[in-house]
Amino acid sequence: NECAMLVLDHSDAPSLTEFGWKAGLSALYKIIRGSSRVVFHHMQYDVEYLRWQFHKHLGIDWTEYDNVHDSLIQHYLLDPNGTHNLDDLSGTLGFPSYKHAPRDYLATLPRDRRTWDNIPMSLLGPYCAYDTCACYELDEIQSTKIYNSPFYSTAYEEVLIAGARELCMMEYAGIQMDLKKNAEIWNKYESRMTEIHNQVMQNPLVMQSLIERGMPVGEMLPNEGAIVTGK
Repeated sequence: NECAMLVLDHSDAPSLTEFGWKAGLSALYKIIRGSSRVVFHHMQYDVEYLRWQFHKHLGIDWTEYDNVHDSLIQHYLLDPNGTHNLDDLSGTLGFPSYKHAPRDYLATLPRDRRTWDNIPMSLLGPYCAYDTCACYELDEIQSTKIYNSPFYSTAYEEVLIAGARELCMMEYAGIQMDLKKNAEIWNKYESRMTEIHNQVMQNPLVMQSLIERGMPVGEMLPNEGAIVTGK
């Protein structure tokens, strides 16, 4: 795999004319739209920021997110009561503690300059690289667990990631949330997840298949209600 870093609105960022920065942004858009799977950790923030950059510098409105996935949502689905912070999760993957260096540097600056665009690229570069690799590896591990479980795959594809993509569209269109409607949707979701859970747990063929493949049945098929913790 290849990796490149594109600096956006940073004090050390090269000029557009000198390094073809705008061409790099255009290439990034083409990669995102041409990829079968794009993964962020907390996609709402990344999608909104990139959408702004594409519109501001390229005049392109990014409005299709069918290939966008979220490793934070995946982790919430698999472990609703655990920490979902990428800092902590990267440590479980064996990555060194890489976020202290840029944060320590920020602490040395005057308060009015404590923004990430003032961190030297010598510190920000490794931070971005580790962050990207951690997100990628999380998706590799978590998506395997999710798609090997009828319960999790349905919850993720039909409800969670589908809902996150819809929220991105709502933000783009400037549509306010209808809290009453959201509550109705959530009640339907709970009912549907309970139904799927019961069907799977009562199917001996499914259970036997999971056991034969060495799947952690207790984790892959949680008890009724486990998925809705923290709603």
